[in-house]
Amino acid sequence: MTESIRSKKWNRTGKAGGRKSYSLDVNADRPARTPARTRAKPTYDAKRLMDLALFYCAKRETSRPKLQLYLTRKVNLETQPEAKEWIEEILKEFERLNVINHERYAGMLNREYTRRGKGKRYIQQKMKERGVGEQTKEIEFSQDDELERATAEAIKALKKSAIQKIEDAYQRKQKLLMKVVTLGFDFDIAKKAVEVALKSE
Repeated sequence: MTESIRSKKWNRTGKAGGRKSYSLDVNADRPARTPARTRAKPTYDAKRLMDLALFYCAKRETSRPKLQLYLTRKVNLETQPEAKEWIEEILKEFERLNVINHERYAGMLNREYTRRGKGKRYIQQKMKERGVGEQTKEIEFSQDDELERATAEAIKALKKSAIQKIEDAYQRKQKLLMKVVTLGFDFDIAKKAVEVALKSE
């Protein structure tokens, strides 16, 4: 390394005759960064796209809109416009074979979110997001079951230190009420659940 390059890289500073100080220039002699290349999407034929859809559905229940979105993201429709027709054919075939069943999928979602202590509003919203919003009309949400779940969640939340540390009774109640409402329970049910939870404390 020549003296000029060494001086440039280590940025020699200081007055003549005095002690020189050095600072490392980490960017010296480093090539400028170039933008990363965009990774091209692979090319699919109808059979390979069908295999991809089967693999996806073998791992999970899904809805027509979710599978359509998944396949559309895999294919570059600008370079393969014919893939749009293939995807539609796959969706129709999967519905015919009952691979896609919105009633079954909605029931699974309902059971899963019920098990996790979520309320009706939360469950309905999640079903809508997953493309089975119409099926929520067919699910009966029992008031008693909602109250039981809401109460269980209120009691659970009441044991957490964040709420236990609140000394003011009114603020404590409001914090607990807010917690239960954010789980998707109607306000009236959440209010009853909080009252039961506070009495059982």
